[in-house]
Amino acid sequence: MKDIARLAGTSLSTVSRSLNDHPSISKATREKIKALAESYDFQANMSARSLATSRNSTIGVIYPESLDNEDNFYYAGMLLRNIREILEEAGLDPIVTFTKNKTNGESNIRRLIQQKKIDGMLLIQPEFEPADYAAIEKSGIPFVLLHFLPYGFESRDVNFVYADHEYGGYIATKHLIQHGCRRILCITERERQFKERTEGYRRAHAEAGLPVHEHLVFSCDATYSAGAKVVKRYADQLDQIDGIFAQADITCFGLIESLSPLGFHIPEDILLVGYDDIRMSSLLSPELTTVHQPHKEIVRNACTRLVELLEGHDRERVLQKIVQPSLVVRDTAPALTKGNSTGDTTIENSKKSRTTNFQNTRGLHDD
Repeated sequence: MKDIARLAGTSLSTVSRSLNDHPSISKATREKIKALAESYDFQANMSARSLATSRNSTIGVIYPESLDNEDNFYYAGMLLRNIREILEEAGLDPIVTFTKNKTNGESNIRRLIQQKKIDGMLLIQPEFEPADYAAIEKSGIPFVLLHFLPYGFESRDVNFVYADHEYGGYIATKHLIQHGCRRILCITERERQFKERTEGYRRAHAEAGLPVHEHLVFSCDATYSAGAKVVKRYADQLDQIDGIFAQADITCFGLIESLSPLGFHIPEDILLVGYDDIRMSSLLSPELTTVHQPHKEIVRNACTRLVELLEGHDRERVLQKIVQPSLVVRDTAPALTKGNSTGDTTIENSKKSRTTNFQNTRGLHDD
């Protein structure tokens, strides 16, 4: 900085303020000094800057172990890529880690806070240990929850951005019902977001005046191998199932592979809707109809709010944003034909066609 000051013929403080866009320095002077800094490949010493400003320009991205497996690789990858890109736009660097150290079991959240390595946190957590959350609150470090919303946090004075999973489950199931499906297998999980998707599944049935067949609501891990597990579990009932709502795309891929050897084909025999809209959904055959999680919008809103908090803007305001997902219609549950949005004729004809196909190819029946 002393070299830049000598070249610019200004004081050291003027250089410092110019590089930090201080409004007390004229625009012309700031531009001149920044041009000099760029031409000489000047880079701020971040260790020295952190001592002076108490800022590290690093953000802790804490995500759970449940996303650290090959089945969640695609979705977790999309989420983290978006976080990295948007933080980089703001000149911030992510430190990505799990909730706990896998070697010693200690809390990474408390370690990052105690070591003063981060300026803020993006918390991708389905639940919190009380000690971790107490440490975050005590530190006063800015944080935003995204993707997951732990139970009870919707009533707290915290910033979060979260998808409307109940609505996602509703539009997925409604699409199947409009196609004529009356016995829809719902493959869910135990976390809050999956329970909300199941609530949407139930709402779509209630709105259509249809009963929910409770034995067709099945909870298991959202994995590829779960597809084979579900097919085995319902092997003697597949001829009675006309639609499947699997609440994770990865499970859909396992379902498609496991159903084919048994003579069931999608969408000819059973319609299928997934959830997440990972990249593979549009690459495999048949292409998967699925609920698109608005992960880019969620991440951008969360990162923007965190930057505001870091810069001291609107700290009294609390952002609690719920973003609506959307249905991406592809091959496994195609679009309804034009002019049949009411569904009555289409539903009956579609159901009759599938029943005839069952009887002709396998001697099975639809009850």
